[in-house]
Amino acid sequence: MTHPPPQLPPPPGFQRFAWNGLALLLPEDWNLHFHRGDRRVGALVFVDLVAPRLELRWQTPHRLWPLDWFQKSRTTTEPCGSAAGPTDPQSKLKDSYPKNDFSPSPAAARKLSRTLSRLKKRTGTQVTSLAGWTQLQHDDTLTLLRVHGHLVIELHWPRNPQHIETIATDFAACALLAANTTDRYWNVYGAAGLVSANLSLADISMLPGATRLEFGTRWQRQHLTLGSFSLADRLLRPSSPAEEPLTLSQWAKKNVPFLQKHPNAQWTEIPTETLCTLTTRRLLRRQRHTLTFRLDWPTNRITWSHQVTV
Repeated sequence: MTHPPPQLPPPPGFQRFAWNGLALLLPEDWNLHFHRGDRRVGALVFVDLVAPRLELRWQTPHRLWPLDWFQKSRTTTEPCGSAAGPTDPQSKLKDSYPKNDFSPSPAAARKLSRTLSRLKKRTGTQVTSLAGWTQLQHDDTLTLLRVHGHLVIELHWPRNPQHIETIATDFAACALLAANTTDRYWNVYGAAGLVSANLSLADISMLPGATRLEFGTRWQRQHLTLGSFSLADRLLRPSSPAEEPLTLSQWAKKNVPFLQKHPNAQWTEIPTETLCTLTTRRLLRRQRHTLTFRLDWPTNRITWSHQVTV
């Protein structure tokens, strides 16, 4: 796990949300109501106190060929881009499908084409473009479609919010914030970090004022937990006015059950960040624990991470 990439602060009234590398800029009163799926296929639903506001779906086509294999096997296929350019078909394909994670894969492009054909058959559907998205308006539902890498992304609004352009434009720039494709960016109410691709989401807890994301591997060789606590000023407030505010290490020793069981941890503390390391044994295996606590005053949160390696 690495620290989240540096970002500009969200505009007033918005919050940053990221799930499996898909980053969104959402209004602060929109909350995660439903989540399902994994890195290949899944869905998220965001609601406010009135009604559902946004549904995000992503899907990877079943037949997904590597890009280099596609270029080698279909040397006679015409490219999707402009007809102008080199006469060599291999060179045309290389120009049409650049080898990076941000270019659409051929299978995903075909999946998007079939989805568009199905949605266009509906009577009264209007098709336009918005910030790199294909926008379809049908009755009271607005759908935005986009191919990103190997994924087909769909955004559905049951109603027309006034933040559509802000969300769509930001997603085009921040869909995958990690430059290394083996890491995926997560950010759920302040529980943020770059998580390795070999770790999958095992559990999630979203209580009022506290969020926890747990990741693990199949054989539990690695384990990572991301979390956050709201109202940091109240959590670090001293019990009496004569005392000084609590430091992150003092607060963690009193409120983190794992640290209460292991008081002999080694601490390294700076004003806004505290690092704790210790080694334990479980089933005759040595486990190294690294806990990091950070104080984020702009959002008034305490964010933390707990990484376990065998």
